[in-house]
Amino acid sequence: MLARMGSEAARRKPDRRRVLVALLRRIAIGAVLVSLALWFGPGLLVEIGVLGPTAEERIGSAERTLRAAESYGATAGTGSYGEAKQALQEARGFLAQQRSREARKAAARAGVLAIEAQRSALLQSEQQRRRAESVVKELDARVNALEERFGQVTPGLPQPAVSTLLSRMKEARQAAGAVFLAWEKGEPQRVLAGEGPARAAVDAAARDLEQAARDKGL
Repeated sequence: MLARMGSEAARRKPDRRRVLVALLRRIAIGAVLVSLALWFGPGLLVEIGVLGPTAEERIGSAERTLRAAESYGATAGTGSYGEAKQALQEARGFLAQQRSREARKAAARAGVLAIEAQRSALLQSEQQRRRAESVVKELDARVNALEERFGQVTPGLPQPAVSTLLSRMKEARQAAGAVFLAWEKGEPQRVLAGEGPARAAVDAAARDLEQAARDKGL
C-alpha cells in the first residue's frame, strides 16, 4: 500500500512541476505586456488625444509662442517664421474640419517652428544692436575729429567762409545727433536708418574743412 501511494505521489510531482512552469510563463508574459503598455501606452494615448493637451490648447500655445517671436522682432524675413504661421494656419483648418489628430500635429509643428523663429529674431536683434553700437562709436569719433579740425582751420578765415563751414558743421551735428539719440533710447533700427544721412553730412563737412585748410595752406 505504501508502495502504491509513493508511486502516485511520484506521478503527481511532474504534474505540479508543469503547472508551476506554466504559471511562471504566464507571469513572465504578463510582466512583458505590462512593461510594453507602460512604455508605449502613454505615447499612444497622447497620439490619439486621450492624454495631453487638446488641439485647441496646442493651437493656443503655438499662437502665444509665435506672438512672442514677433515681440522679439520676427518678421516674414525671419527664419522659420513664415513656416510657423503656415503650420498654425493648417492646424486651424484641421480643427475646423474636426480632424483633431492632424490639428494637434500641425500645432505642435507650429510651436517648434515658432521657437526657432524666436531664436532667429533674438540673434538678428543682437547682431543689429552690435552693428548700431559700432556706427555710434564711429560717428562720435568722426564728429569729435570734425570739431577739432574746425578749430584748427577757421581762425583767420573770412566770415563768409566761416559761416559756410558752421552750416556744414551744424548739419553734421544734427544728423549724427539723431543717431545718438536713437541709440540712447534703445532703438538700434533707427540708428541704422539714420546711418546713411549722418555719414553723408559728416563727409560733406569734412570735405569742406579740408578744402578750407588747403586754401589756407594748412
